[in-house]
Amino acid sequence: MKKRVKILIAVMAIVFSSLPLIAMLTYYLVFSFEKEPPSPEFSYAEFSMELVYEKDGEEIIANEVYVVEFRGHNPMTGRTWKGYVKDTKETGIIIYLKDKTKIICVLGSPEYYIGEWTYKDGIKPHIVKKEKFLFKTKTSVLSEEELYEQYNIKIISWKVDDPIEMSSVDTIS
Repeated sequence: MKKRVKILIAVMAIVFSSLPLIAMLTYYLVFSFEKEPPSPEFSYAEFSMELVYEKDGEEIIANEVYVVEFRGHNPMTGRTWKGYVKDTKETGIIIYLKDKTKIICVLGSPEYYIGEWTYKDGIKPHIVKKEKFLFKTKTSVLSEEELYEQYNIKIISWKVDDPIEMSSVDTIS
C-alpha cells in the first residue's frame, strides 16, 4: 500500500509540475497558426496638446507633443501602442516635480489618439501621482479637488488634437 501511495504522489508531482509547460504549449499551438493581423495604416503619429493650469496663483501654459508608436500585436488584446510626451518620455504633462514626488496630467491614451478607442463622455485629464521609494514607485490617481487641496494646483483648460479616424472603434465608458 505504501508503494502505491508513493507512486501516486510521484505521478501527481510530475503532472502538476508540467502544467505550466502544457499551458505554454497549448498557447503556442493555438496562436501560432493564426495569421498575424495587418499592421495599422499609421505606425507613428504626433499630436499637439495644450494644458493650462494654475500653480500657487501663477497661470502656466504647457504646450507639448504627444507621440504614439505602434508596438506590435498581442494575441489576447490586439494591437499594442506606446504613448508619451516627446520631450519628457512621460505618459502625460509633468505639472509638479519635487523631491521624490512627480505629478503628471494624462490627456488620453495612445489608443484614443490613434483612433482605436473613443471616450463616451469625451476626453478628460487624469492626474497621476508617482512617489519614488527605495526600491519601488507608488502610483496613485488624484482627483482635481485633491490636486488643489494638496498641491495648490488647479486645471483650467486643455486642448488636444483630434484623433486619427479609424474604421472600427471601441467605446470606453
